[in-house]
Amino acid sequence: MFNVKTILIQVSVLSSLLGATQIFAAGGDVAWVVKQATITTDSHGHMFRQTFYPNHNLARIDRKTGQDIWTHGSTHSIHANASCNVSDKVFIVANDTFEALDPLDGSAVWTVPGVDDSASFYCEPGFDSLILTSGYQNTVVRIIDKTTGELKWRFEAGGAVSYTTKDDQNIYLQKFEDGVPTVIALNQSSGRMLWSRTLNGGDWSFNDVNGHIYIGSKNSYQRLDRANGGTLWTASGDGSEEYLGLQTFKTGVVFTQQGRHIRRLDGETGSVLWDYTLPPGEDGVAPNATFLSNGQLVVNALDATRGLWSFSVLNDLGQVQWQRQADAPNSALMEDSTGNLFIKGPSSLTALNKDTGANIWSFVRETPAANQSIFFFDTYGDDIFVTYGIANGKYPPMGLIRLDAKTGVLQWDKWINETLSIVTADNELVVTEGPMGSRIVSYKR
Repeated sequence: MFNVKTILIQVSVLSSLLGATQIFAAGGDVAWVVKQATITTDSHGHMFRQTFYPNHNLARIDRKTGQDIWTHGSTHSIHANASCNVSDKVFIVANDTFEALDPLDGSAVWTVPGVDDSASFYCEPGFDSLILTSGYQNTVVRIIDKTTGELKWRFEAGGAVSYTTKDDQNIYLQKFEDGVPTVIALNQSSGRMLWSRTLNGGDWSFNDVNGHIYIGSKNSYQRLDRANGGTLWTASGDGSEEYLGLQTFKTGVVFTQQGRHIRRLDGETGSVLWDYTLPPGEDGVAPNATFLSNGQLVVNALDATRGLWSFSVLNDLGQVQWQRQADAPNSALMEDSTGNLFIKGPSSLTALNKDTGANIWSFVRETPAANQSIFFFDTYGDDIFVTYGIANGKYPPMGLIRLDAKTGVLQWDKWINETLSIVTADNELVVTEGPMGSRIVSYKR
């Protein structure tokens, strides 16, 4: 009897150090390997391999085999932004040009010459153009049509400029000149400047996930009115030397925190909806606050006697929605990229009901070595992939686990003995990356 999991039919297609070695294997075993590269994916199912000095290349690769479909070379670094790709174009800055490539064969669809290597480009959902900042120290902003590559308009900033955000009508930039930041609003159709606001020394501006613009200072935050650059509201601290932080969320929730004092604000008016003061700690360990992706406040407190953390999740009114304690020391309440909630222990992962905190399932790894512990995890479709390694952060993760996301049942557990982090996963493969792109390894899912 043969064990098919031990039979690997390896076909070497390694024509150079940058090529892929393809291996046909069972679940959890290596499918292909690419060395000395980084891997990115876009929302259209394309996967790319990028290499840097001395060989500057961007290649689209076959997800199943790791083989190059096409390669695009450059004499200088290639700047790509996979999040901006559309179904029939891949956008890059290379060889002093801004280019759109055909994802099928890598041929140029259009090119914009005279774009220096320091250029960056950005995109927004529903916007038919790309925002290109270039020129010496990125002093020029150009709006480029995604379909044709035609220039719609350009704006000379007169200083180093960076893209901030946009809304349905305007594009917002931040310019630095002589060390002083200025927020600028431009009409997205014409490039005409609508308003500008120069900040005070020591202040800074930033935008949140909803495109709102804020000005931060030592003890206050202002939300700007995007219509005219004025101030919609100001949230001030208590005047102490403790840092005043601002947290915003896609749901529109806004919090400030200064020391133990936390306030939830109305995102539109800045008025205080409720406040919460963290309790004093036990034996010198103070409770701390974290936030879920929907904006719910979580209070984490240590039971010094038992050495266990407890987690209190507050609702929209600032009241405790549920509270529970971890089952093991050194556990943490964590959220994955899909918004599911878990308690991660040194060798366990427990999925929780987000509304009640009750267990859905619990996975406990029977560790062959007592000092191996879980590092990171995330959900990809019907599976959860977990990385693990030596405890206490002394060594990076070197093992990979696949769990059923609905039940927590172990599908496979593989000790790789090489540093890895998860890049992406699809229905067939999970792709991992070694330190600084030294090794890309794809495993059969």
